[in-house]
Amino acid sequence: MDDWTQRDVLLIFDLDGTLFQSETVTVPAVRQSFHGIGLAAPPDTAIHDFFGRPHADFQVWLRSLIPSAQADTLLASVDRRELELVGLEGRLYPGVPEMLLTLRARVNRMAICTNGEREYVNRVVEAQDLGRYFDVLRHRQTDTDTKTTMVKELLARFRPEAAVMIGDRWDDVASARGNAILSVGAGYGYGGTKELLETDAIVETPHQLPEVIDRLLGGSAWSTTQVSTSHRKGVNG
Repeated sequence: MDDWTQRDVLLIFDLDGTLFQSETVTVPAVRQSFHGIGLAAPPDTAIHDFFGRPHADFQVWLRSLIPSAQADTLLASVDRRELELVGLEGRLYPGVPEMLLTLRARVNRMAICTNGEREYVNRVVEAQDLGRYFDVLRHRQTDTDTKTTMVKELLARFRPEAAVMIGDRWDDVASARGNAILSVGAGYGYGGTKELLETDAIVETPHQLPEVIDRLLGGSAWSTTQVSTSHRKGVNG
């Protein structure tokens, strides 16, 4: 069997719902901001639906919940409080640092690709000391940026022999398929199984990822067409 660790491999990670537990900062930021203007906050599950989506979508939804005269005040409060909470309450998923350290020793390129806004993403990366694991951070910069176009840009930059996209949402899967690379679904994230049906594998904890990556890239498994459907059950499948 070939040793894939000797190959030029790029691992691309989503941020929210894959590395970072967004509910530890965004949910309390929304609750506190709504209560601050005397309104009931939306359900936590409704907030979760927007994790991983462009920030503009989240803001449009928030505006739809409150009187227009209070919208600007609320949105500014949510953004400010969210950034404050990143350093106070923000948490990575259990096992993420160990998983990243393991994979960093095996591959020569790792990247973050996220729909998050620059200030939020940079704050998370700094507060959680994620920068030491990654070669590049690609966040959404324009309205035309999508996960598929951002992944395409990363592939053009590094030109790896093989690449894997790891994420918890449907657009993470779509970005992999659109660029003919492998994908691993973060089943512990916010998308749920229904958004990850077309991944090449699903992990239920970050700890499982190194083994699954090894199974997908080991030997001759260098493209999505070469990966057995048995891998779709994840490490315990």
